[in-house]
Amino acid sequence: MKVRIHVLGEWRVLYVAKLADAISGNVFIDLGYSPDEAAILQMRADLMSDIRKLIKAKKLTQAKAGMRVTLKTAA
Repeated sequence: MKVRIHVLGEWRVLYVAKLADAISGNVFIDLGYSPDEAAILQMRADLMSDIRKLIKAKKLTQAKAGMRVTLKTAA
């Protein structure tokens, strides 16, 4: 079976005989990323999920959440 998935701005094709055979525990490995890149992407996804849960639990608006963090952009 061929599955096309759009992830991080690009299309990935995942070929699977059975869906259960393709599940590695890291969706990014299943999408064909190298183990190192998949680990970084999974860490970023987990962090984003934790931030989203915190914002929801504290009932913050996007503006209020933004005021709580200080981000410096590269010059």
